[in-house]
Amino acid sequence: AYAALRTGSGLATMALPQNIPLLNHHYPEIITSYYQNGEEFLKILEKKNIIAFGPGLGKGREVYYSLLKHLFSTNIPLLIDADGLFYLKKFLNDGYKLPQVIITPHTGELAFLMEKAPKDMSEALDMVQSLCRIHQLTVVLKGPCTLIANEDGVFFSCYGNPGMATAGSGDVLTGIISSLIGQGLSLFEAAKLGVYLHSEAGNLAANEYGERSLIATDICQFLPKAIKYYSEE
Repeated sequence: AYAALRTGSGLATMALPQNIPLLNHHYPEIITSYYQNGEEFLKILEKKNIIAFGPGLGKGREVYYSLLKHLFSTNIPLLIDADGLFYLKKFLNDGYKLPQVIITPHTGELAFLMEKAPKDMSEALDMVQSLCRIHQLTVVLKGPCTLIANEDGVFFSCYGNPGMATAGSGDVLTGIISSLIGQGLSLFEAAKLGVYLHSEAGNLAANEYGERSLIATDICQFLPKAIKYYSEE
């Protein structure tokens, strides 16, 4: 959510179960809304133009299958990452077509979704293109060379640095791409620009602190400068 704000979103709301501790004192810019049931959760979505589903959810909770099914029915663009991919797999197995959905797995999560680990980048590309073709998804396969694909095309980005392979870095990317979709970019264009800005901010942070010490918060810290550089090009 903080990364989304840093990328230009005017409002970011965290939807949390009622029993989660209050977070506003850490990030007063982020609106926190709590829900006790599916009806309250769906009410939070009113007037939202992008939803990110997955980070921090936990796995094996039946309620999230129902919530995800409801999210598909809203036709609001939906980014699914992290634990959200665990719940998505059921719907992929059921043959859902999801043109409004973008997913951002790493290679291990791709292997979970496809029940097969890619041997190399060529096989990973084949697997991603299969997902795009069958389910009409947009896919961002995160890695040293990030692969971005939809039904119509493929884009590779080998920008960034090894220090960005740190806990929370993928959540920052989720926030960046979500923000860009909310600002009106298509899923594919938001993914391409989001991956670039994420990498540029990571490189700026590495120049300041070194790759070894890089953490996800550093990437967020340098997002405004990365966006400024991009805007001036």
